[in-house]
Amino acid sequence: TNSNAPGWDPKKKPFPGVFRDNTTFTFQSAKDGKVIIEDPYNWLEKGDGNDVDRFKSQQTSFTDAYLSQCPNLSQDTEAIKKAANFPTVTLPKGQGPVNDLTYIYKVTFPNKERPIWFLAKYKDIEASRQNNYAILPGQPFFDENLISNDGKKNIVDFTLSPDGKIAAYTYDGGDGNLEIFFRKTSAPFLKGNSVDDDETRLPDHIVNQNGFFWVNDSSSIIYSQSGDKDQIRIHHLGKDQKDDLILLDSDSADPSSSYTVYKTQDNAWMMVYHGQGKDDGQPIYLASLTQPLTEPLKWLSITMGTNGYLAYYTNIGNDFYFSSNGDGANNYKMVRRHIDPSKARTVKTLSELKDETPEELVIPEHSGTLQAGVVFADGTLMAYYTEEAKHNIYLYDLRTGKLLQKVMENSGLYIQDIDSPALGNEAYLFTSTFNKPYVITRFAFDANKKLQSETIVDMKVSDVDLNSFTVELHQAPSKDGVQVPFTIMYTKGTKFDGTNPALLSFFGFLETDWYPYYNPYFLTWVQSYHGILVNINARGGSDKGYQWAKDGQLGNHQHTFDDILAVAEYLVEKKMAQRGKVALTAGGLGGTGAMAVANQAPEGLLGAVIADRSAFDLLRFDQINPSDKSLYYDIGNPGIPEQFDWLRAYSPLHNVNANKTYPFVFIAAAGRVNAATFPQHSYKMISELQYRRSINANPLLMYIIKDA
Repeated sequence: TNSNAPGWDPKKKPFPGVFRDNTTFTFQSAKDGKVIIEDPYNWLEKGDGNDVDRFKSQQTSFTDAYLSQCPNLSQDTEAIKKAANFPTVTLPKGQGPVNDLTYIYKVTFPNKERPIWFLAKYKDIEASRQNNYAILPGQPFFDENLISNDGKKNIVDFTLSPDGKIAAYTYDGGDGNLEIFFRKTSAPFLKGNSVDDDETRLPDHIVNQNGFFWVNDSSSIIYSQSGDKDQIRIHHLGKDQKDDLILLDSDSADPSSSYTVYKTQDNAWMMVYHGQGKDDGQPIYLASLTQPLTEPLKWLSITMGTNGYLAYYTNIGNDFYFSSNGDGANNYKMVRRHIDPSKARTVKTLSELKDETPEELVIPEHSGTLQAGVVFADGTLMAYYTEEAKHNIYLYDLRTGKLLQKVMENSGLYIQDIDSPALGNEAYLFTSTFNKPYVITRFAFDANKKLQSETIVDMKVSDVDLNSFTVELHQAPSKDGVQVPFTIMYTKGTKFDGTNPALLSFFGFLETDWYPYYNPYFLTWVQSYHGILVNINARGGSDKGYQWAKDGQLGNHQHTFDDILAVAEYLVEKKMAQRGKVALTAGGLGGTGAMAVANQAPEGLLGAVIADRSAFDLLRFDQINPSDKSLYYDIGNPGIPEQFDWLRAYSPLHNVNANKTYPFVFIAAAGRVNAATFPQHSYKMISELQYRRSINANPLLMYIIKDA
């Protein structure tokens, strides 16, 4: 097979040799009984040490030596910078007094690693709308670049007090401990070197918290305390945390359980979700915020969590509205539960409460998945659904469940965020697609109660004509005949003559939907190489609803790989792409799928495979990182014989084909051993590929991302 890689000759410049030992592990197979699996690179699972460091150094030098020959590197880098030359903003989120909202949002500038948070009034947003955000609304409030230059420390979110005078902000120092700091909204943090080097913030400091909300008079916050045991506490501004009153102690019957606290939209109730490590639902409890906030409080139970998960949307008086997957409504329905405040009583632990409020169906389950929504002050629900690989918005009257209208139907845009001030009269929507960095739209009802929309910003890129690209939705038949949706982008005038390269992006795991989004790297590639960019909605994701996800989960993950291969073959068949110039790019478990497809693809179909920080040893993933046992529900448990069999069948590390020429394989590994996806997977995968295909006609390389 001819190489697509100029300057590549593994005979003249062979791969670095990697030591192989005789380590083996025994598994139980439902088909074959006891099975012994060789693991010659098990020593790399240490992650560090002299031998592993030497391995990483050799692989890095080998990769750098080849990539340094790239003739267009500087040219492409400049083009990417141009495509990324715009500020990225988030939705303006209105907080504080309802009649004088302050909007908080953050902006990441092209030359900055971290965002700057801004505060604005509506008049500022309206003024900026007139110039498409050429002048950003409001004033800078907090510069995250002053506390972190590597992204490990960041501000998770800001929450303004009800009177709008104080901002409480959640700080992540990179060690997993979320802290809360406070500052006046009149005292911005725009100079300094760290959170500690900040003389303008208030002295209050909360550690080991797991969520909070402001008490209505702005004098205190209520938060859930995490640690050895979870508690709900109240912190009064100006006091030390050690003096915070415990409003609810941990459940002695289940000390490992956790609490998550919210304030209802009408500001009348504290809502507590009681996590008990169950897979289905969680018990939900209420305490009135009009009672004295001292211990003991009076509590009500809404549900014991025995029939699915309830996600709170709003309440209208004593009628509470939730999305629910109960009774098999896996795409979620909207339900109403009525509470009786007179039943509130004091208890030592919440588990003493056993009442289950009656449930009424408000909006039936759709064929697509209910993703999120906001509720206006008049009880109108704006909800968006994933339907047939599209995002559609519906308006409902929550009281009656009546469908009022569809909004932005078939817009071609994909929703990334939606927000509305609590019981407000407006909503903001953040959307994007391949050739639109982002569009922020404001919705509000006019005097005639008709929903109106206006574009706040449709972000442009000064050096790129975004209108020169075409975006289309297509379908391809998978191996079993199921139609797989995929979206393509190409420059206008591109001919489908069988000569184009194609870059395929996908995920297909964890019930996660995967939609087109603006990426300056992808857009530059399309523009510079006349390529076809492809976003695949493979089974295993929730792109077409719950069943679509289940059809690509556990023993059905072969459907995921079949879907990806089907789209690749379809592109070649329809002359959208050239055989041998089809590239795959994916990260996390998507990269796992990319390497599984690389193993299964017919020789010559693919030209390149990029897998970013992915898991490749699916027989030992739960040993390399024990916390990855959380993935059992999606990919399976290798300790269960039946599940071992399907994992062995596609585990990328264990299915390298020594008799097939592989495309260019580029594996990106995290630089830190304890990263989200442990880099040991990448170490073992590249070693096996280079050993089995020592004279591969295309490069097999690993790149270590130092600070990731």
